[in-house]
Amino acid sequence: MKLRKSYSNINIPVAAMADIAFLLLIFLMVVSALDQSKKLKLNVPTVVHTSSISQDQVFTIFVDKDGFYFYKGEEKDIDAVSFQYDKHASLFPGSIVQVVGDIDADYEAIDLLLNTLRKNGPIDVAFIAKTKKPGEAGQ
Repeated sequence: MKLRKSYSNINIPVAAMADIAFLLLIFLMVVSALDQSKKLKLNVPTVVHTSSISQDQVFTIFVDKDGFYFYKGEEKDIDAVSFQYDKHASLFPGSIVQVVGDIDADYEAIDLLLNTLRKNGPIDVAFIAKTKKPGEAGQ
């Protein structure tokens, strides 16, 4: 006696595929790194010469014209910035502090930031500015 295999129609529901794709899209948008500089209205000074550095060891702090500090898009006080830098420096020895400040930022705010960050030793600092376009008047 020969046994026959019975084949049944396999039904794959495709209605849920759109929901899954939509949820994946939302997940990727939430976890992706967003450009933090678009949130702040900074008038950054310009420079003529630029150089590039590796971004994995960069600790970026934004300083607005009122002297407030921003780290990863959130306003932080000077102690919180110092704590975050100490944590970053322990993970990435030889890290670089990148200061993005408004052109009208108060000098005391930047001086306080740098003095606080170097309490545990010397730091490497990069001040970020816009690239000067040919024929553009300097400030």
